Amino acid sequence: SGNLSDVLKHLSIYYSDIARHNEKIKSTMTYPCILGVTSLFVVNFLTTRVLPVYVNIFASAGAELPKSTQILMSLSSNIAKLFMISLALLFLFLSIMLKCIESRKIAYQIDRLKLLIPFFGQLIKKTAASKMARILNILVSSGIPLLKALKIAGNTVKNQVIKKELEKIQMGLRQGKNLSELMSEKVFPPMMVKILAIGEESGTLDEMFGKTASFYENEIEVLQERLITLIEPMIIIVLTIIISFIVISVLMPMFDIYNLF
Repeated sequence: SGNLSDVLKHLSIYYSDIARHNEKIKSTMTYPCILGVTSLFVVNFLTTRVLPVYVNIFASAGAELPKSTQILMSLSSNIAKLFMISLALLFLFLSIMLKCIESRKIAYQIDRLKLLIPFFGQLIKKTAASKMARILNILVSSGIPLLKALKIAGNTVKNQVIKKELEKIQMGLRQGKNLSELMSEKVFPPMMVKILAIGEESGTLDEMFGKTASFYENEIEVLQERLITLIEPMIIIVLTIIISFIVISVLMPMFDIYNLF
């Protein structure tokens, strides 16, 4: 289109925003990850170094270990087996998923199911909508015809259901139909369809692509922040329960030993 400098400027802003957002997610998840790794080391030390000492003392005294300690010892002795089984199951799951992805029909059905998952389905739709709208805004405002811009935008979409819907839209546009009429609200967010319909009527489609992208980029950021806000305390709560159980399992034998002697 002869507007290479404008396109590069738009792309620079677009990828800077993505990098900033990804960095924000990483920094938010750093604390729970560090806490999780530290907890694993603590658990390993308590189960392999501390508990066996109390087990030997109880065995020599002919006393019975507390139930919680027995459960913990049973888990720690079988941890290697559980790890290997989990690893094997994970490998099997990944192998099946890779085979499914290679099959277009199965990949399409998997992507269709993803869109039906509560919360995550909406997040996938809105992410695809914002990404597609931003690319179309850059291309159409730079003078690229809508049909060609849709083809380029379609190549950036990973979800097979949305990709197929974009192909149908391209076919409809060749037949002279309107973009907003062709967009299915089952795949694309209803607000996106309404905004683009206004853009078509007013002749400001490129501007409306930009507004759609900004609207969903802000909405996605809010949704992701909510998700991260929920995940972080959940991880901390789970780790607190696990560590509390282990600490109780270690302390109870100590108190019982004092009673024995």
